[in-house]
This record gives sequence, C-alpha cells and structure tokens, in this order.
Amino acid sequence: MKKILYFAIACAGILAISCQKDSNSNDVKVASKGRVVTLSASVDALKTAYADDKTFSWVAGDAISVMVSNGEETKAVEFTTEQSGASVFFTGTLEEGYDFTGKAFYPSNMSPRDTAGTYVLNLVTGIGDTKNPLSAIPLVGELDGETLYFHTAVGVMKFTVKNIPEPAFYFTLYANVPLSGEFMLSEDGLIKMENAVEKNASGMVYSYFEKEKEQTFYFPVPVGTLPAKGYEITVENAAETALVDKLGSVDITIAPNSLTVVNPITCPDYVSPYKFREDWTAEYEAEDDLITVKCDAPYFYFLAVEKEDVEDLGIDAYVDSYGSYLESLINDYGAEPLVEYEFLANTTPYTVILSSWMGATLSPGDYVVLIIGFDAEGQATGEYSTAEITIPGTSKASTLSKSPRTQSVRPEGLLTSHKLPLAKRAR
Repeated sequence: MKKILYFAIACAGILAISCQKDSNSNDVKVASKGRVVTLSASVDALKTAYADDKTFSWVAGDAISVMVSNGEETKAVEFTTEQSGASVFFTGTLEEGYDFTGKAFYPSNMSPRDTAGTYVLNLVTGIGDTKNPLSAIPLVGELDGETLYFHTAVGVMKFTVKNIPEPAFYFTLYANVPLSGEFMLSEDGLIKMENAVEKNASGMVYSYFEKEKEQTFYFPVPVGTLPAKGYEITVENAAETALVDKLGSVDITIAPNSLTVVNPITCPDYVSPYKFREDWTAEYEAEDDLITVKCDAPYFYFLAVEKEDVEDLGIDAYVDSYGSYLESLINDYGAEPLVEYEFLANTTPYTVILSSWMGATLSPGDYVVLIIGFDAEGQATGEYSTAEITIPGTSKASTLSKSPRTQSVRPEGLLTSHKLPLAKRAR
C-alpha cells in the first residue's frame, strides 16, 4: 500500500475535517543503474492496518512507475515488490541508454506521461479494491542523490456508511469540480483541481459495497475546494438509482496529505418500492426448449439473468433498471410498444421456444427469469415476479457465451442472458 501519516480530527457541521499535514515520507534508494535495477523502500514506524488512520506501509504486489529518459523519449518503467513491511525492495528493468529523470509515481496505474516537461497523471474514477482502498492514493517520488522521497500528492476523504441497505452497490462522490481523470502535476508536486485536463476530467469517484452492514471508504481527492451545494454523496443500487443522497452543505478545503473525515452516514431502513406478484410465473421445459410465462399486466417484459448476478446486484436493481430503461424508450419514441420495444401483450399463458425467439440463446447454467409489468401506456407499474430455471448443457439454447458485464446497448432479444442495460452515468 503506502506510507501516509494522518493526525488530528475536528468536527464541523456535516463534516469532520483533519487539516494537519504530515511530513512523513518514504525513501526509495537507488541501488544500481544496471539493466536490472533494485530500489529499496523504507518506512519508519510500520503499521500494518489503515483502520487507525495512521501510517501505511508497502505491501506485496505494489508497483511504482519510475520515469526514465534517453534524451529523446521519456517514459514510465514499472518496478514491483514481492515484499511487505517497512523496508522492501522494488525491482525493474532499465533499458540501455536510459537514465532516471528524478520522478517516480505510485500507484503505477496513474499512467504518467511527460508532456512538454510537465507530467500528466490519471486519477482513477472507480476504486475497485475495497479491501485495500488506500492502494489508490497517489504518491509522487522526488530523486535526491540516490534516494527517492515520496509524498502524498492529494488529500484523502474518509467515509463511513452504516445500516447499508441490501441493494446498495455503488458508493459515489459527485462534484461540480474535477475529482478524477487527467491532471497536470503542479510545480510543487501536487495534483490539484485547478490543473485538471478539462476534456479528460470527471467530477466523480466511486467504489463498491461488500454486502456488509457497515463499511469505510477512502477516496483520493485533488487539492482544492469542494464548494457547498457543489458536491453530493450517494448510496446507489447497481442501476445507479440513489437509495441515499446527501448534498454537501459546507465548503471543504482539501489540503495535501491531510485526512477529511465525513460524519458517519446512517442509511434509513430499506423498504423495496416494488411489489412482488406471486401469481406471475415462468416455467421452463428443457426437453422441448420452451418457456411459458403467465402475467395479467397489460404489457410485460421478461428476461433471463444469471443467478449469480442477481445475488450480486440484487433483484431491485434489475426491476428498476429495466423498468426505467424501457419506459424511457416509450417516452422518447412514442406508442406501439408491443412489437417495437419487445413487450408482450397480456397473453396468458405466453409460450416461446427459447432457441428460436429472435435468435435468443443461453449458456448452460442457473438463471432467474424476471417478469416486469407495464400499464396500458407502457409505464412500469412497479410489479414484478421471478422464477428460477436451469439450462442444461444439452439444451438447444446453450450456444451463446455469457454476455459482457458492461452491456451498453439495447437488448437484442426478448429472452437472453442480460446484465444491466445502459448506465445512467458514465463509469
């Protein structure tokens, strides 16, 4: 991970903010400039956990980007460590003719590049490592003699969410100032909001919930100010519908190498806005490759979702996402939803051959058939039902591999293996 020392915490309004800076740094000593180069990194006062907001250490698997140049080209070379602790070794390869420029960066996925003598760095929008979220906190290393001194290039915001609702999937900070994307490194070695590369910057940073009742998030935030009513904190389901939405009421100054602690967010007890219809059913007959749906809504839409995805994302997200998605098509393009938008009129029962319906096919496995009801105008009623089916390996419908997780196009078939449809915000 890294080495950052945070100090005191003070509370004000919604937020509790620590403005003290820490001069603690990590030194990485340059041992050799041969073809294979080993750098040693040391940290004082090792602490193996980050829960106390104190010192953080390198961990096995960490990688740094060391900038090198041959006089005509400047590029990043990745150095990695297989060790954990206060003192570890990073190893990488230095090509013949190249030498160190004096800069190094952590984590290596910031994709540093030299632009006319100015380094451009990329702050990730999504923090995927929820177990080790501080692995996304950027450090900048400066070469002094034979030692690289690392410092934290941003501020860090800490959020704690309690009573997390079952459908919660995304935890997101939105702002009307740049939070992620590309930034030019300032002369004093910091990543600042004012130095965002506008066309490649985003006012969003997010992470994921882990199906726990309480979870803590650490977000790297560029140095600058989050203006009152110019940022919001949301708990969202997988369809990006906000379950909890809090608008910032005070300005927050993000200082380098300081921790800004937001007062704990306690979510209200969750009550699903959707009504389950036990009398709506779906049955699959593997021998004849038939699926039969019974539903008395004026219109309904049904799809098959891999069971593991439903368990991961929650059924409410699918009902919300597909209900809103198809509803928006009708609002945008008008009537005739029966054929044009792949709805089915109230035909009870409705039977379809799985392998022949609009070319729809499913891989062998366990699925949840989701039935979503719509009224006579094609608006979602909030009613739904589910049924579990198993597609055997010998089924005529088992010719299509799993669809990609990031599906971003209109579903092509009425019954197919679906992930969530078009995202409401770019992630």
